[in-house]
Amino acid sequence: MIGPVIALTSIFLAISYSPWFNWKDNALSDLGVDGTAAILFNYGLITSGLLIFIFATGIRKIMIDRTLGQIGVLKPGGRMLISDTVTHGELPNEIRENLEMWAACVAGALDEKDYLQKIRNAGFKKVEVVAKNDCMGMASSIKVRAYKPSN
Repeated sequence: MIGPVIALTSIFLAISYSPWFNWKDNALSDLGVDGTAAILFNYGLITSGLLIFIFATGIRKIMIDRTLGQIGVLKPGGRMLISDTVTHGELPNEIRENLEMWAACVAGALDEKDYLQKIRNAGFKKVEVVAKNDCMGMASSIKVRAYKPSN
């Protein structure tokens, strides 16, 4: 929740440091060009973007680790279809630590076998990959179908 607050605060601070700024004649991106306003504007947006990225990564991990464990949201015999990015084996550290790979949802992805096992461990049956698209050779986008047991 703090990310959007930082973004809006940095925008309003940059506007207050820019007496030339006019909502009719300027775009918000004009604030990021030079001067104190540019520092406030650019670093505020970068900081808020990083915080939002960290939040989104945490939510993804919670979904995989906890939400799948709460299989009770499906009625008996219910079906789940989920799409996610998985890797083909362990990724090298230079990939895991690369921000561009994080932004592409590759660096934080689980190995396909581990991912499918987590779904099974959560209590789902008939876990199967119904579609698979290779991306960048080291990862794939998969669609997985699984069922909640009927008993």
